Amino acid sequence: RERERESSNLENAKGVTLIALVITIIVLLILAGVVLNTVLGNDGIIAKAQLAKEKTNNVQIEEQEKLNDLENELANYSIRANNLASTTIYPQGGTEENPPTITTNARIEVDNPYPGHNVYATVEIKVNDLWGETGWIYSPASGQRSYGIEAFRLYGENYDKIIIQTGNSSITGQAILCGNPFGNGANISSAQYKLNVICLD
Repeated sequence: RERERESSNLENAKGVTLIALVITIIVLLILAGVVLNTVLGNDGIIAKAQLAKEKTNNVQIEEQEKLNDLENELANYSIRANNLASTTIYPQGGTEENPPTITTNARIEVDNPYPGHNVYATVEIKVNDLWGETGWIYSPASGQRSYGIEAFRLYGENYDKIIIQTGNSSITGQAILCGNPFGNGANISSAQYKLNVICLD
């Protein structure tokens, strides 16, 4: 009987162990299925990683396209800037060898050398054999005096001129006041001048 009892207990223990083994295998299969689904499923880690990679690639492509567009735009701008038409005019019958002279309180009209186009115009005077712009100042405290030379385009129907205007006191003041390159000598009331015009479009 003792042996029978031991044999019965041994068989029961084997049966419990087998059931536990089956349950463990089932649990492992379930976990494996969950893990595989998490990794390989449509919304799994690999799919999300591939999607993230594609999005990153798309963003990089878009950024590169924007950079290329910007580089092309800058290159075109540089080409346009280097190819801007420009000219120097010596009004009132002057020439490069013999520039005209301008004095205070003068208003001179010059035909726009690029009719119908926007232009940027500057006037330079010659002081001690050096050319430079005069700057402009207005001093109401000293009796509404103005110093300098400016040039601007004035246009309308059948009218396209560049207007040169000088100050009523001198054509340039001291450098510390109007910013000219000539230094702080005496105010200049007349000098040779030229008009520089750049076509902007």
